[in-house]
Amino acid sequence: MEKPVKGKQFILLLILVFCVAGLCSCNNRGGSVVSADEHTTIAVAKPKNLPGLAQIISNFEQAHPDISVKTVDVSSKSDDRHNVYVSALSGKDSAVDLYWMDDTWVEEFAKYGYLLPLDGYIALEKEKYVPQAVDKFTAQQQLYCMPVALDMSFLYYRKDLIDEIPVTWEDICRLTKEMLPGLPEIDYGVDVCDEVEDEMVFRLIEFLNAKDNSTEQAVTLYKNLIDTNYVRRESEGKFFNTFKSGGSLFMYDNNSVLDDLRDDFSNVRGKVGVTLIPGGTGKKTGALLGGYGFGINRNSKHVPQAVQFLEYLQSEEILRSLSRDYSYMPALVSLYQDEMVLDQNPHFRGLLTLFPELEERNHIPVFDGRTNEVKKVLKNLLLESITVEEAVTRLENLR
Repeated sequence: MEKPVKGKQFILLLILVFCVAGLCSCNNRGGSVVSADEHTTIAVAKPKNLPGLAQIISNFEQAHPDISVKTVDVSSKSDDRHNVYVSALSGKDSAVDLYWMDDTWVEEFAKYGYLLPLDGYIALEKEKYVPQAVDKFTAQQQLYCMPVALDMSFLYYRKDLIDEIPVTWEDICRLTKEMLPGLPEIDYGVDVCDEVEDEMVFRLIEFLNAKDNSTEQAVTLYKNLIDTNYVRRESEGKFFNTFKSGGSLFMYDNNSVLDDLRDDFSNVRGKVGVTLIPGGTGKKTGALLGGYGFGINRNSKHVPQAVQFLEYLQSEEILRSLSRDYSYMPALVSLYQDEMVLDQNPHFRGLLTLFPELEERNHIPVFDGRTNEVKKVLKNLLLESITVEEAVTRLENLR
């Protein structure tokens, strides 16, 4: 299980980053020598194993020989990463210039003055972006992050074993019960129990969407899936490795994990189908729409260089490569008609017209301002400290 990076550990990592940067203050790229006085190193805080970023940084540094980009890896778990970011930014730390942001944090970070508004620095071509991608990173009528990708939940399944694509959660349960006895090499069916607290709330909302906003039905579904013998009650990371190794039929997770299922270490490479998670009456899916982008630390001492990096990220070719080669869900409208992207990611087809129908992770009106209380209820439910009935009552009182 991945250990979260604490605030002090984060600062130590930064010190190491800049010690290394100091040793590399003179660069020689393509025969061009840049003196130490002319050279700037900017630091980027990001989750571990963010695919494609290393290549982007390498290309950026070649195009900008006066700038080096050093990365600081923080936890892949959003809750942990949020806490580390807040610890650094609330202390007005200036060592990190750019932060990889979840859309759910933008309003908070803007409110407390952690991020630099971008409108005065970057002319974002908003008409080229999916409207939701821009809205997610806008607060107080100002853009605070450069949109890089969208994200939403999907159902991953073993297409080499499953002919019938499930339409409802009940279909998923039925298929698992029917198929597992005849598949001795498959140990588990489907997992929806995510120990990342933010994700637990998102899962509950997606169950509410699938059950036409019935708290009782949504909580019952959540608990039943956990309690049945075809759900593995483990952390997300452990279950993900089980699916990747070929040990389970289904996985309920975000689009952002897809690249990992296609790498050389995956036992299910070429065997994974992707479909929408079930929705409620008249809805194609109950999924929530999320997103990721880069924001600039308000206290950064290298704002011009950080701006150059974000401007570089506006390139359609760069964003195309992230979607085509690493399965990022595009933030640009044009990439949903790009056949190279769609050939690699057939599940992107039709999403552009679906986005306006989706609720967004950064605005969950059903529990507006009460998500911390919802997390406590869900944790107590999953730990069996309270019953389904008690959980339903408490959640209804929070709505």
